[in-house]
Order: sequence, then structure tokens, then C-alpha cells
Amino acid sequence: KQKTAYEIKECDWSSDVCSSDLLPVILKAGIQYKFSEKLLLVGEAEKQTYLGPNFKGGIEYVPAKDVYLRAGASSFPASMSFGTGVLYKGLKLDIASSWHPILGVSPQFSMSYVFSSMKKADSNP
Repeated sequence: KQKTAYEIKECDWSSDVCSSDLLPVILKAGIQYKFSEKLLLVGEAEKQTYLGPNFKGGIEYVPAKDVYLRAGASSFPASMSFGTGVLYKGLKLDIASSWHPILGVSPQFSMSYVFSSMKKADSNP
């Protein structure tokens, strides 16, 4: 036998009674600076409604054509990540690992393909 429960609640949105029903808001702002064709630095500030501010930063280094080394960090929660990627004939392979204070180490892998029309668009500034 199936049981179904319904809850209908009238809320005065000006009070804190229904504050848990509100959708969280996330504000983000980011910046990147390309020092050279081989070095990229990125940063981001993030603020969620019910959480403290989170500052993120990352760096990407290109030691050889189509080979990428990356590292990053986050302040809330404190976490770090690093990885590498290669691009070969439109096939992008990335492998990375991140560390989180509660979750521990999380390995990551991605594979994607860049179609020829997108390669041409990416090469033109």
C-alpha cells in the first residue's frame, strides 16, 4: 500500500519562518592573466548565501606544445588539486587529483574531442 504525504505551508516571505525554503544565491567573480603562451594564472572569489567566502586560484603551465600542467587551491574548505592534460589530434585527455579535508583524495579523469570547426575558432583570436 502506497502512502503519500503532502505539506502545504503558507509563508510570510518577510519573516525568517520560511528562510529555509529560499533558494541559495551564489555570487562569483573571476579573473585570469596570461603571462605568456606558456603560463596562465586564474583566480575566483565566491560567496554563497549561507556560507563564508571562498577564494580559489590556479595556475597552468605549458611545458611543450599540447601538454598542460595544472595546480589549484581553494580556501573554503581548504583543498588543493593538480593534474596534467594532453591534446592529440583533437582528443583531449586530462588526469588530475584533488585533496579535500573531509573526502580525502579524489582522482579524476576526462576525455573529450574538439571538432575541427572549433579548433579553427580557438586558433583565431
